[in-house]
Amino acid sequence: MQDQEQFNQVLSKLSARNATRGIDIWIPSLTRGVKFKRLSLTQQKQLIKSSIKETILKIDYGKNIYDIIKANIIDEQVDIDKLTTVDLIVIGLTYRCEDIGNDYGFYIDGKLHEVDLNEIVKKARTLDYTEVFEIEKFMSDNIHVQAGVPTIKAEKEINELLYDQFKDIIETEDGMREILSELYIHEAAKYIDTITMIDEDDDPDNPPVSIVFNELSADQRLQALEHVPLSALNKLTTVSDKVQRIERELLHMTIEQEDVMIDINSTFFT
Repeated sequence: MQDQEQFNQVLSKLSARNATRGIDIWIPSLTRGVKFKRLSLTQQKQLIKSSIKETILKIDYGKNIYDIIKANIIDEQVDIDKLTTVDLIVIGLTYRCEDIGNDYGFYIDGKLHEVDLNEIVKKARTLDYTEVFEIEKFMSDNIHVQAGVPTIKAEKEINELLYDQFKDIIETEDGMREILSELYIHEAAKYIDTITMIDEDDDPDNPPVSIVFNELSADQRLQALEHVPLSALNKLTTVSDKVQRIERELLHMTIEQEDVMIDINSTFFT
């Protein structure tokens, strides 16, 4: 039997090797590939474990995949907190394809229709994301709003706040209705970058008052959002529609005249 010292030496070598054994993942917001560590067995188990208690909001998945990305990033020039939810789609697809398997499929009328995830990952590299990452600007009641694709940091922090608020709620129809009524305002808080208040009688020698949402906590984002006119919030659909277009192009498909969608959540990694 191998003694403990030899065993520890082998583990140390394996750990050192895994630290440099990477995978290049295309990051749309950076328009380049970024090197990450491979998905480990422990990380896969972490995702699978969260799938057991995952709600319709994918809150557990969002937190766990953020932690995995933070632990696995090799490229020190990349600030993961600035990566976006669009990047997260491609990261999820690539990890599933490369480290678990590219086989996937849908059962329609009792028949399995296979989907090659390799082809979807290739498609993700060739899509035009230019319009998606453009900052949208609009104004309402002298409040100027700048909005863009949510960062994965905002996604994680606001979802955690939502989870803490509703973790004990019973998943009945009324309970789900209560969650969905709050979901709109939480989603809106993810998309706003900056709000600036400009009035006609402002001192032109002083800069207008601005709130940069990426510098706020999740709770502060929601508090600030309460003071933004609803007419301005309704215009956020301009940005969310662009994100949904990317989701449709990458994850939606028609098989046997039936519309199906790849759902990137914790069970996707089983």
